[in-house]
Amino acid sequence: MPTTPPSGKDLFEIIIRKWHRRSDPAGSLTLPQIANMALGLGNARNASIVGSTLNQFGDYFHKPRDGGHLWKVKWLKVEQDHPALLNKVAPTTFNSPSTSATPHSFLAGMKQAIDDEISAVRHEIQRNPIKALAARDLHLSGDGSFLYEAVIELPRDAELPIPEGVKIHLRWRWKEIEATLLSYDPLNSTIIFEVERPLSKSDLQREFLVMPCVDELLVKVKSRLSSLSPQTHPLVWRVLNDKAKPSHPRTW
Repeated sequence: MPTTPPSGKDLFEIIIRKWHRRSDPAGSLTLPQIANMALGLGNARNASIVGSTLNQFGDYFHKPRDGGHLWKVKWLKVEQDHPALLNKVAPTTFNSPSTSATPHSFLAGMKQAIDDEISAVRHEIQRNPIKALAARDLHLSGDGSFLYEAVIELPRDAELPIPEGVKIHLRWRWKEIEATLLSYDPLNSTIIFEVERPLSKSDLQREFLVMPCVDELLVKVKSRLSSLSPQTHPLVWRVLNDKAKPSHPRTW
């Protein structure tokens, strides 16, 4: 007699644990693939059970876009709410006087979360490149730079995954240059960017890809974390460990 597959919270935990052990946890999977990974068989019945579980715990997954079939895990959200599933110490335990957590383990956990986010960002860039349909010269310049406006194409209801002020790459078939995103107008689907050298008429008339460098920002954040001294008394660690609270709150 066939056994009943786990469901609900039990299946959610199995999925997360096994997905996290994959060589590329930031990768995307279909429901049959997830069922095969978690339940050992990716048939229609198991895929349906997995689909119900993923929808039940939808806060922890990126759902397929526009009729697609690929799911992804929101690893930062999982780590925040269910660190034990990733064999990590919950952040709240650092506030407990009895905790055995150290600055080393805390910073290591933060850097691992950044690594996960870097992988997710790179994968998203590869799956959904941003296409610029046209660009025009704004005839403005300053500090040796040149400003341009471009019309971009995004998936329906999608937000531009690039914060303003971040470095971007503009990629044509024959070349790639670095720029800085200055502003984004979601109503008109346009961006304004800055480059050090003027673009040619051919560049402005041809489609090109806008490649965000968000992962570079995350790498810089990780580098900054690595530079923190893992001693027990720096102000940074005392704040993170909830030991910087005044013993006598000021009354007014």
